[in-house]
Parts: sequence; C-alpha cells; structure tokens
Amino acid sequence: MLEATGEATAAVSTEDVSEARISVLPKNGATKVSIDNATKIRVRGGKLTEVLLTDAAGERIKGTMGAEGSSWRPDGQLERATSYKISATAEDANGRKAYASSSFTTAS
Repeated sequence: MLEATGEATAAVSTEDVSEARISVLPKNGATKVSIDNATKIRVRGGKLTEVLLTDAAGERIKGTMGAEGSSWRPDGQLERATSYKISATAEDANGRKAYASSSFTTAS
C-alpha cells in the first residue's frame, strides 16, 4: 500500500539540463559598479542567443555580441548612479536553453 505524504517530487533528467553556462558581471546586487567595461556576459558550452540590458526607465542599452555568440558587452559607457537589469539566454549544441539575470547600480 502507498502512503500519501503531501510532498510533490519531480524527476529531472540530466538530458534536460543545458550544458550552456552563462556568467554575468557585475554580480546580482552589486553597487558602485564602474561605468566603463564592467558589464560582461560570457557563455561556456553554448552560445548566447539573446541579451537584454535595460536601465531603470526600461530603456534598452545597445550592445555587441562577440565571436560565435560567446560574449556580449554594451557598446558604450553606462550612466552614473543608475540601476540596470540584465537578462541573458544561451543555447547548447542540443538546443537546450539556459538563463541568467542580474541587477546592479553604477557608481555616482
């Protein structure tokens, strides 16, 4: 006889997990971040398919994808004393997606 425990479990196959590993700099919650070259997104085991960097007003900050989608960085200097949000999506060779995000504030 089976006993109900009230706990839910879900099996996750390792086949469902993306091999893409995204790193986002600056780390989530960082403050006093440099406005020059401190924002970098990189991926190993896959390629970036989308990166969105927005300021506090929701305005998208333009950036450039590196060779073969291995990295991304903003095209220009960020604004001082401004909050930003980054979200990144990558895909591995099998089409499995990985996601990462971060929020940070630049130095005054």
